[in-house]
Amino acid sequence: MKYIYLSAFFLFFCIQEAKAALPNGTVAPNWTLTDLNGNTHNLYNILNSGKHVVIDFSATWCPPCWSYHNSHALSTLWNLYGPNGSNEIMVFFIEGDITTNTACLYGTAGCQGGTQGNWVAGTPYPIIDLLTSEVRNQYQISYWPTIYGIRAQDKRVFEVGQKSVAQWESWLFGSFEMDFTSAITNNTCRGNGSVALSVTGGHGGKFFQWSNGGNTSTISNLQSGTFSCRITDSNNYFLDTPNFTVSGVPNFVAGLVEQRNISCNGASDGILQVAGSGGGGGYSYDWSNGESTARIEDLAPGNYIVTINDSYNCDVTRSFTITQPQTLFGSAFSYNVPCNGTAGYVELAGLFGTAPYLYDIGGTPQANPYFYNLPPGEYDYTVTDANNCLYTGTFEIEQVPGPTAVAALPAPLSCTATQTTVSGAGSATGSNITYLWTTTDGSIVSGANTINAVVNAIGTYKIRVTNTTNNCYKEATTVVQSIVALPTAAVVDANPLTCSTTQTSLDGSGSSQGQEFSYLWTTPNGNIVSGNTSLVAVVDEPGDYTLQVTNANNGCIKTTSKAVSENVALPPLSVTNGQLTCTTTSTQICGTTDQGLDIVWQVGEQQITSQCITVSQVGDYQARVAGSNGCISTRIATVTASSDLPLVAIQTPEEINCVTQQITITAGLQGEQTDFTIGWTTQNGTIVSGENTLTPVVSKGGIYTLTVVRNSNGCSTVSSATVQEDRDLPTSAFNHTQNGQDLVLTSNITGVYTSLLWNLGNGITSSDPNVTVQFPTTGTYNICLTATNDCGDHVACTEVLYIAKLGSQVVSQNASCFGTADGSITVTPENGLPNYTIVWEGPNGFTSTEWTLTGLMAGTYTGIITDGQGTQITITRDIVQPSNITETSVDIVNDTDNGNKGSVTPVIEGGTGDLTYLWSNGSTGSKLENVGEGSYTVDVTDENGCKKTFGPYVVENTVNANEISFVKEFMMVPNPTSDKVVITISFVQDVAKGQISIYNAMGQLMTNMNFEGNVQKTLDISNYMNGLYTVEVRKGNDSAMKKLVVIH
Repeated sequence: MKYIYLSAFFLFFCIQEAKAALPNGTVAPNWTLTDLNGNTHNLYNILNSGKHVVIDFSATWCPPCWSYHNSHALSTLWNLYGPNGSNEIMVFFIEGDITTNTACLYGTAGCQGGTQGNWVAGTPYPIIDLLTSEVRNQYQISYWPTIYGIRAQDKRVFEVGQKSVAQWESWLFGSFEMDFTSAITNNTCRGNGSVALSVTGGHGGKFFQWSNGGNTSTISNLQSGTFSCRITDSNNYFLDTPNFTVSGVPNFVAGLVEQRNISCNGASDGILQVAGSGGGGGYSYDWSNGESTARIEDLAPGNYIVTINDSYNCDVTRSFTITQPQTLFGSAFSYNVPCNGTAGYVELAGLFGTAPYLYDIGGTPQANPYFYNLPPGEYDYTVTDANNCLYTGTFEIEQVPGPTAVAALPAPLSCTATQTTVSGAGSATGSNITYLWTTTDGSIVSGANTINAVVNAIGTYKIRVTNTTNNCYKEATTVVQSIVALPTAAVVDANPLTCSTTQTSLDGSGSSQGQEFSYLWTTPNGNIVSGNTSLVAVVDEPGDYTLQVTNANNGCIKTTSKAVSENVALPPLSVTNGQLTCTTTSTQICGTTDQGLDIVWQVGEQQITSQCITVSQVGDYQARVAGSNGCISTRIATVTASSDLPLVAIQTPEEINCVTQQITITAGLQGEQTDFTIGWTTQNGTIVSGENTLTPVVSKGGIYTLTVVRNSNGCSTVSSATVQEDRDLPTSAFNHTQNGQDLVLTSNITGVYTSLLWNLGNGITSSDPNVTVQFPTTGTYNICLTATNDCGDHVACTEVLYIAKLGSQVVSQNASCFGTADGSITVTPENGLPNYTIVWEGPNGFTSTEWTLTGLMAGTYTGIITDGQGTQITITRDIVQPSNITETSVDIVNDTDNGNKGSVTPVIEGGTGDLTYLWSNGSTGSKLENVGEGSYTVDVTDENGCKKTFGPYVVENTVNANEISFVKEFMMVPNPTSDKVVITISFVQDVAKGQISIYNAMGQLMTNMNFEGNVQKTLDISNYMNGLYTVEVRKGNDSAMKKLVVIH
């Protein structure tokens, strides 16, 4: 039993898994150790020489160690693959228990610490006895045996354990030789990146553990990011890859910014707003309802799908559902007013819609559905939900039936009706019904306990109708009104009639006014000129006048009277006469009137205010005096001549003017002219001839005095005549104003003129008094007005500034080529007032204040011209560009058998005029012919020198069956392409399996697919970048390749 116990103890101690060994995959610590034969070994030198290393950490006393040692598995490895074999590996036995001495390796003799036997005998590989614990600790040896394999390439250590030769071979020449290559496809759209691993070597099946959770050799559908993988084979040997970076656009996602469902059932006020993020930016939105903005509004309930595209033409789709609440309803439960009560109440309720609710019956909305103290009647109510949706309804608060009480509106009291009846007609009737009329401010004459009562005063009257069966009663009131209201009749005193005031007004405006009032003026002794049925009457005779005002509503009448007086008394006036004699050559005549009044004498054309005047000529002289009432008295004072004086009379002479330059004054004389001496004199006139006759000729205006002397007695009479003269030229003048584009000229001539003539300064004349003219250009015009009469012309000229309508001349030059900025606009302002400015606006925020614009791109340009007086005009010019030079299609014929039979025929449109072509191989013409395999471009130029390059066009050489034994036909159309390409492949044999791969110019795999049999497949390459791609068809070890050009 003791022996068995010790064996079990050693067995347990040697093989228990303390789990403290060096972790697999750790870089092995380096060591330099000397074996029993004195040879020194450095671990890293061995590994750097390309040899894998096997280390058996054992203890001489360990039975399992001894058992595995005697299996000779490591000896066999050494012999086959060590220095004496293929020299691919090294094997070491390291005795790691420093408590045993070296003798224990040779057996029991001299052994301290225990041994299982002679470990050295028959062991071909180096044995090392550790004298310190340093290496043991570095390798974390906590149980025996611990057997490591160390891979030469990266010095990583793995605990292989007690394995057979075959198993060690699978580790050393399988697992340790495992390696990989990788292919990265960058993310271009919607997470289409991938990392593909191709593993060589290793033992058995391979297992993949990716950082993103993937477990296959290729991980796909990757967004941009960093990925790594651990590759593990059937021995649990593993390789950790480096980080693989999938580049590309940021993750393209569509986020919901706002979703607002329908507020009220049946409405269309839903809102959806989304926002793209990541991707290539420049998002566009395509909604299922046709909208194209990030935010769509006024939505009806339903499903909405949005597709967001970025600048890479990647898209992401999301769907949303706009919902609506159920239709809001409301209900009302009313509680009626009890018999003889005054108020009931109602309970409202909301249903559906969106709680909570507010209730309203016409006051302030409230959350409490109860409304109290409601008098009988019909009510409108509203229920408003949280979304402000409304439900409207009605309810009625009824009075618990009592007897009906009705008080009809009575006829009013009036001037003709002093009593009226208040009636309860319509009230309840029956043997159990009683009536009672009461009033607090009126007067009931009779019938207070009957259905009808007689009253004689205004006031409020109440009838109470009582049902004596249940003592319920109802009351009604009515109001008796009075229309016994006399109208007002008021007339103000009228001004008296006088000699100057022949009519006067009677004003009754202070009387009652309104549609119900009528008016009538009457008089027994006067005369009403007008207005006898209005408030104001006009009269022209003194007398008594009465105004009658009638109120048609109540028949009441009011009158008032006024007297109109008259003051037409003439002021007193008397005059004295006079006589001239031979010795009395002047006389005084006088007038007499009341004090304070002035006497005005008429002497020829003079009016002299004086009581007395002295005159020296015979004739009648009128005296006039005006009283305070405007009445005028006139009298004639006569001055006579005695018989001894000559009697002379002078006719009124004609006027002298520029036409009539001389006139004859004609005088009359009683008697024979030979009995008299006649003589004319003047102080301010000119006598041409006949100064001693009764008919002198004069040529100038003035006063001419005639003295006639009777020869027999020497008595003389002096008379005078005044000759008027008008020889003045008219004075020409005019005013001018500009109204818009009209220049208005208004003549302002003083004096007498017979004609006028305008000279407008531009060759145009006019004889109209007022002229309106427009000039074509701004400028100063010398305008003259000539006024003419018999005496001649008078000319007035004025320099007039005329501002013509602001205008401009515009010259523009369009862009020469599509997309170029070489257009121009030149503006020259015209008319208006100088000191011009211009402000331009154009496409893409263009602004300028220059009169000449150059370097303009296509678009609409708007300029605002302002002149010196602030007048503005707007001009607009469109700079257009030729149509773009574009390729609508291309036909490529590939070469065959390298015979230069290929051709490229692009269809080019647009530009200006005829197009010229220059191909990259020097050819000209619209079609490239007789070319071999290669890539070609063409420069297309129009008549404006606009040039655009198209291509590259790839011409391939069709390979015959002798060149590619397994392919019969290999075609790609269209090529170049921008969207899709159709790949058609037929094989020599009917059935073929293989792969089609597309690589970009950097050798990165873009697409990989398997096929079986002939191929005709359409590929979507819209997310490919512009460039040249290689399409490879592989079947086993055979492959065929063609070039694909992608141009967007």
